[in-house]
Amino acid sequence: MASSTSGTKIDLDQVAYFLITGASRGIGQRMAIETARRFRAGSIVVLLARSASGLESTRAEILEVNPHITVVTSSVDLSNASRELLGDLGGEPAHNCGYEFGGFE
Repeated sequence: MASSTSGTKIDLDQVAYFLITGASRGIGQRMAIETARRFRAGSIVVLLARSASGLESTRAEILEVNPHITVVTSSVDLSNASRELLGDLGGEPAHNCGYEFGGFE
């Protein structure tokens, strides 16, 4: 049974590992940049999207606001990912997006 994390705050003062899909534009891009702004030095952000040029643009913006983190990009299309690949990743992917008023603490 899955554990509940309702009410748990993300501590961005710790080294973080963050993966964002759809990071080349739109909400994914903004979330990547704004969240990475708050990461501690040494944190790692992995950006996935179909557009290699969009990913490089996002990567550049992230490093402009926080040059003390590592940003890894990979141009991938997960829309036709095989069951075999998904199995290797540990099951079905869950894509969601959210926003918290007041920011992270």
